[in-house]
Amino acid sequence: MAGNKKFTTMKSSALSSNFRSFAYMQLARKKMDLLYQERIPVLQWGLLIFLAGILLVAVSAITSVGLLLPAILKGAFGTSIILVLVILHQFNSLRFFEDTIGEHSAKRCFRSNGSKKVIFLIF
Repeated sequence: MAGNKKFTTMKSSALSSNFRSFAYMQLARKKMDLLYQERIPVLQWGLLIFLAGILLVAVSAITSVGLLLPAILKGAFGTSIILVLVILHQFNSLRFFEDTIGEHSAKRCFRSNGSKKVIFLIF
Protein backbone atom coordinates (compact mmCIF):
# COMPACT_ATOMS: atom_id res chain seq x y z
CA MET A 1 0.00 0.00 0.00
CA ALA A 2 2.82 2.39 0.81
CA GLY A 3 4.43 1.75 -2.60
CA ASN A 4 1.14 2.48 -4.37
CA LYS A 5 0.75 5.73 -2.45
CA LYS A 6 4.27 6.75 -3.44
CA PHE A 7 3.48 6.00 -7.08
CA THR A 8 0.35 8.17 -7.04
CA THR A 9 2.23 11.09 -5.49
CA MET A 10 4.94 10.78 -8.14
CA LYS A 11 2.26 10.57 -10.80
CA SER A 12 0.45 13.66 -9.50
CA SER A 13 3.76 15.49 -9.15
CA ALA A 14 4.65 14.76 -12.78
CA LEU A 15 1.17 15.76 -13.86
CA SER A 16 1.32 19.04 -11.97
CA SER A 17 4.77 19.70 -13.44
CA ASN A 18 3.38 19.12 -16.92
CA PHE A 19 0.48 21.48 -16.28
CA ARG A 20 2.88 24.11 -14.98
CA SER A 21 4.98 23.72 -18.12
CA PHE A 22 1.90 24.06 -20.30
CA ALA A 23 0.94 27.22 -18.42
CA TYR A 24 4.39 28.72 -19.08
CA MET A 25 4.15 27.73 -22.74
CA GLN A 26 0.74 29.36 -22.98
CA LEU A 27 2.11 32.53 -21.38
CA ALA A 28 5.04 32.59 -23.84
CA ARG A 29 2.64 32.07 -26.76
CA LYS A 30 0.48 34.96 -25.57
CA LYS A 31 3.53 37.22 -25.29
CA MET A 32 4.59 36.29 -28.83
CA ASP A 33 1.07 37.01 -30.03
CA LEU A 34 1.17 40.44 -28.38
CA LEU A 35 4.52 41.16 -30.01
CA TYR A 36 3.08 40.17 -33.36
CA GLN A 37 0.09 42.47 -32.87
CA GLU A 38 2.34 45.46 -32.06
CA ARG A 39 3.50 45.81 -35.63
CA ILE A 40 4.01 49.00 -37.60
CA PRO A 41 0.84 49.77 -39.60
CA VAL A 42 0.94 50.09 -43.40
CA LEU A 43 0.24 53.83 -43.29
CA GLN A 44 3.25 54.40 -41.03
CA TRP A 45 5.41 52.29 -43.35
CA GLY A 46 4.36 54.55 -46.20
CA LEU A 47 5.27 57.63 -44.17
CA LEU A 48 8.67 56.14 -43.22
CA ILE A 49 9.49 55.32 -46.84
CA PHE A 50 8.34 58.77 -47.99
CA LEU A 51 10.52 60.53 -45.39
CA ALA A 52 13.49 58.29 -46.18
CA GLY A 53 13.05 59.17 -49.86
CA ILE A 54 13.06 62.89 -49.02
CA LEU A 55 16.28 62.44 -47.03
CA LEU A 56 17.92 60.51 -49.86
CA VAL A 57 16.94 63.16 -52.43
CA ALA A 58 18.18 65.95 -50.16
CA VAL A 59 21.52 64.24 -49.61
CA SER A 60 21.97 63.44 -53.28
CA ALA A 61 21.37 67.14 -54.11
CA ILE A 62 24.54 68.09 -52.25
CA THR A 63 27.32 68.51 -54.77
CA SER A 64 30.42 66.42 -54.26
CA VAL A 65 32.06 66.54 -57.67
CA GLY A 66 35.78 65.97 -57.35
CA LEU A 67 35.69 65.70 -53.57
CA LEU A 68 36.29 62.34 -51.95
CA LEU A 69 35.12 62.95 -48.37
CA PRO A 70 31.67 64.39 -49.22
CA ALA A 71 31.08 61.57 -51.71
CA ILE A 72 31.92 58.97 -49.05
CA LEU A 73 29.70 60.70 -46.49
CA LYS A 74 26.80 60.86 -48.95
CA GLY A 75 27.14 57.15 -49.68
CA ALA A 76 27.38 56.26 -46.00
CA PHE A 77 24.34 58.37 -45.12
CA GLY A 78 22.26 56.86 -47.93
CA THR A 79 23.30 53.36 -46.95
CA SER A 80 22.48 53.99 -43.30
CA ILE A 81 18.97 55.23 -44.19
CA ILE A 82 18.29 52.09 -46.23
CA LEU A 83 19.74 49.82 -43.54
CA VAL A 84 17.54 51.44 -40.88
CA LEU A 85 14.48 50.65 -42.99
CA VAL A 86 15.64 47.05 -43.50
CA ILE A 87 16.29 46.55 -39.78
CA LEU A 88 12.90 48.07 -38.93
CA HIS A 89 11.28 45.62 -41.32
CA GLN A 90 13.09 42.69 -39.71
CA PHE A 91 12.07 43.84 -36.22
CA ASN A 92 8.52 44.34 -37.44
CA SER A 93 8.30 40.81 -38.80
CA LEU A 94 10.11 39.34 -35.72
CA ARG A 95 12.95 37.96 -37.84
CA PHE A 96 15.96 39.97 -36.64
CA PHE A 97 17.71 37.26 -34.58
CA GLU A 98 15.47 34.32 -35.42
CA ASP A 99 18.27 31.94 -36.40
CA THR A 100 20.92 32.71 -33.81
CA ILE A 101 19.01 33.25 -30.56
CA GLY A 102 16.38 30.52 -30.75
CA GLU A 103 18.71 27.76 -31.86
CA HIS A 104 21.40 28.31 -29.24
CA SER A 105 19.00 28.75 -26.34
CA ALA A 106 17.17 25.57 -27.31
CA LYS A 107 20.47 23.64 -27.47
CA ARG A 108 21.47 24.98 -24.05
CA CYS A 109 18.10 24.04 -22.62
CA PHE A 110 18.40 20.45 -23.83
CA ARG A 111 22.05 20.20 -22.75
CA SER A 112 21.05 21.19 -19.23
CA ASN A 113 18.49 18.37 -19.22
CA GLY A 114 21.18 15.91 -20.28
CA SER A 115 19.55 15.16 -23.62
CA LYS A 116 21.69 14.58 -26.70
CA LYS A 117 18.82 15.05 -29.11
CA VAL A 118 17.81 18.61 -30.03
CA ILE A 119 14.13 19.08 -30.78
CA PHE A 120 12.83 22.37 -32.15
CA LEU A 121 9.27 23.37 -31.36
CA ILE A 122 7.56 25.64 -33.84
CA PHE A 123 4.84 27.85 -32.42
